[in-house]
Amino acid sequence: MATPAPFPPNEKERLESLLALNQLDTPGEERFDRITRMAQRLLKMPIVLVSLVDAKRVWFKSNQGVDASEISRAVSFCGYAILQEEMMIVPDATKDHRFADNIMVTGPPFIRFFAGQPIKSPQNFNVGTFCLIDTKPREISEEDIFNIKDLAYWVEKELISERLGLAQRELIQQLNNAERKALLDPLTRLWNRDGITQVLKKQINFSKKTEKIFAIAILDIDYFKKINDTYGHPAGDKVLAEVSRRIRRASRDTDAVGRMGGEEFIIVMPDVDSKLAGEVCARILGQFQEHYFNVGTVRIPIQASIGCCLCGKDNGWDETEAIKKADKALYQAKANGRNQFVMD
Repeated sequence: MATPAPFPPNEKERLESLLALNQLDTPGEERFDRITRMAQRLLKMPIVLVSLVDAKRVWFKSNQGVDASEISRAVSFCGYAILQEEMMIVPDATKDHRFADNIMVTGPPFIRFFAGQPIKSPQNFNVGTFCLIDTKPREISEEDIFNIKDLAYWVEKELISERLGLAQRELIQQLNNAERKALLDPLTRLWNRDGITQVLKKQINFSKKTEKIFAIAILDIDYFKKINDTYGHPAGDKVLAEVSRRIRRASRDTDAVGRMGGEEFIIVMPDVDSKLAGEVCARILGQFQEHYFNVGTVRIPIQASIGCCLCGKDNGWDETEAIKKADKALYQAKANGRNQFVMD
């Protein structure tokens, strides 16, 4: 059995600094996924993670190449990586006494190579790691090390950047980790129905005070039942997770994205007019234009329909009525032939 890493001597202060970031158990964000995707391409790594080391777990703000959103700190490589100031590099985990019998080495994802650059909080505590993992032993060059450090520094800056919309920021700040976790959809790493409903209520309150217009868009995956029936529910789950990533990729940082249930998603867009809201909807649909998602060795055709409406002083402030209007526009998009968006 692998021996867990010892706690650093400043563990209490380190955890306080981590919690102050208000990042644990928050929805996935494209600004972090962009960095981990770039690292995958640049360094040819199958798994790249932005990890935050909590008291008993390691939680992933962004994860490429694995589905899990967190693992036990007791079996993590990151628990060791935060103990040092420089990057921790493990060329072959099977030959490292700390990890040779680790369950993530002897079993999935069969880690062999690991590189973890500590991520620092503004108070200079190691709160997590930017880590790259391969299933084959490997060495990395000095240039690779410089690239990883630069990307980790980018992550540090994003962790303290207030890019989310006011409604999401306020909700996150008001809740503790357990409360936030209860408002997340574990499959898609988006707000769940209750979470996005709370964001929407706060957005309405903000917009009432400022008299700024916002928009609601509802996206539904076309013919999703056929996908489940043809390829099975595990493939359907992978499609839902990929759809969520593509919606985040095309949305703005300030937009809030939630899964209402099943194959239906909602996007709350603050401070927009009909033109900008339409551009966001078009970008989202653009993510589906190739019509195929790769799930293992299977290519699954995907398309979606979107209904969108504006909310504001002249359009009404009632959340139920706004969702009804967006639903009506969605119904029209489907009646028009699907694979399109309609503005109410």
